[in-house]
Amino acid sequence: MVFGGGGAKGAYEIGVWKALNELKIDVEVVVGTSVGALNGAIMVQGDFDVALSMWTDMTMCKVIDMGQEANFLEEKNLRVASIINIIKSSLLLGGMDVTPLKDLLYKVIDEKKIRESKIDFGIVTFSLTDFSPVNIFIKDIPEGKLVDYLLASSCFPAFKSQMIDNKRYIDGGIYNNIPISLISEKIKNIIVVDVSGVGRIKKVDTSNNKIIYIKNSQYLCGILQFEPETTKSSIEFGYFDTLRAFSKTRGKRYYIQNSEICNISENIYIDYITENEIGKIYEFYGANSKSINPTIIKAIKFRLLRNISKYADCELNKYNIFIAMLEICSECLEIERVKLYRIEELIDQIMKEYESYKNIKLETNIVSLPNKLFSINKELVYYNPDLRDISISTINKRNIIAISQPKYSIANLFLSLLLFRSIQ
Repeated sequence: MVFGGGGAKGAYEIGVWKALNELKIDVEVVVGTSVGALNGAIMVQGDFDVALSMWTDMTMCKVIDMGQEANFLEEKNLRVASIINIIKSSLLLGGMDVTPLKDLLYKVIDEKKIRESKIDFGIVTFSLTDFSPVNIFIKDIPEGKLVDYLLASSCFPAFKSQMIDNKRYIDGGIYNNIPISLISEKIKNIIVVDVSGVGRIKKVDTSNNKIIYIKNSQYLCGILQFEPETTKSSIEFGYFDTLRAFSKTRGKRYYIQNSEICNISENIYIDYITENEIGKIYEFYGANSKSINPTIIKAIKFRLLRNISKYADCELNKYNIFIAMLEICSECLEIERVKLYRIEELIDQIMKEYESYKNIKLETNIVSLPNKLFSINKELVYYNPDLRDISISTINKRNIIAISQPKYSIANLFLSLLLFRSIQ
């Protein structure tokens, strides 16, 4: 297990750990840099609840002693510029004081458990005194000094450097933020967690290793953004991204349970795209009409397939095209993403959104496209979703949408396909 550094982004690694527990993945060795070393230590001692509680309650003032500014930092909606000014002031005094983090680690780290664990543990730090990296495993860390070395590994350059036996240490991320090299020659199967932290990523020959690479699927937070909401979100992303990495879910943006969609579902909307439907799709954009320029049809086909392929996790086929279109439609309708869905659930959510739209339209007698209740882009998804309507005026409008907003055109096509199936 390799945990990368990244400050507040490290909450993501707790979500990874949660998923690994559910998947019953056995870990023999844990190595980490910076916050990855801190999370790794608690993982080795086997205290998931301790780690979760620590991160759930984490604030900036539990990491850094800002003196008189402490109460100020606890304010909600604190502007980034204000935080930067506080940090600048601390740097002028020799760096930010991490005494609160040290006190926290003494509460949550059980050195005895870690030394007695069957799981080996290693970290990376950097000696400013010797100006060289330090790769060290638990057996070589003097007893009673584990917290000191954890602080040394996670000593962000803006923090006051950590002193151990008259030597000065800083964050290991400046040398190796994702320390695969510590175990690549000893362990074949490696899980790497990259939270997109700032630091050097040392190149390692992993041609003889089997690596499962877990990386945040979207931006998490700032390095020092210790806030309950961002922490909760990061943990959730870590959990779901890990399920995806172990092929438990499908999808690029959404997390869809990995099961075949045909022959097992009684949902009328779920099926591969059939030859008859492909023919209808061609007609939907006027591909068979002499009134539509073939060059336009080629351009539409190129744009739609290019966008669909971005959401497919392998070569396009009748299965992953359906999943890709499902994701695109869900995203265009802004359906909640960080949740485990069955295909039926996600489709039902799309249909609920559409029914809600129709009801509001009827109640308000809205005729024009742009309105205060729906964004223009969402209106594009709902534009005349009838696979059977192949009038030239409708086709021309669809083609304009396909050329200018291909994602929303795909969403409109998918909704039209679902409605077509409901009447068959």
